[in-house]
This record gives sequence, structure tokens and C-alpha cells, in this order.
Amino acid sequence: ILGDPEDGPSEEDCRDVFREMGNVLAGNFVTEAFGESKVFDLLNPSVSEVRIADVERLSSDNTLCSFLADEHPVGIAYTES
Repeated sequence: ILGDPEDGPSEEDCRDVFREMGNVLAGNFVTEAFGESKVFDLLNPSVSEVRIADVERLSSDNTLCSFLADEHPVGIAYTES
């Protein structure tokens, strides 16, 4: 999935994997929270590096879920548009 193991994954490959993970998480969340009959218009997830101030703001708004992935911090924020 992440390319040649000898070269390691490229930064864009990693972003693609995180975007796909966002798709799966969002789809599973919506189904679990609202059932299969509810219809949502989900946008493509975006992946970006954020400043620590942004992390603090998202954490205080309770819109951030964070975890470690291979010892690297990962945060997922859901927003309404």
C-alpha cells in the first residue's frame, strides 16, 4: 500500500493513506451514530500539518481525536460546513 519497502513511503503516499483512513472513519462514524438510512454529503478529507496553537484550539473545542501511529502523533478533527 505504501510503496517500495526499501525506499519507504513518500510523503504523498502517507497523505493518501490518511485521507483513506478519514473516509473509512467518517463513514463508520456516521453509520454508527445515525443509522444506515440517514444520508450525509461528506467532503473529501484533507491532510495537513498543523501548528501547536491549532491543536490546542481544536482540543478545547472537543473536535479533536488524537492517537499515536508508529510513535507519531495523529489528530483527526471533524467540522461542520
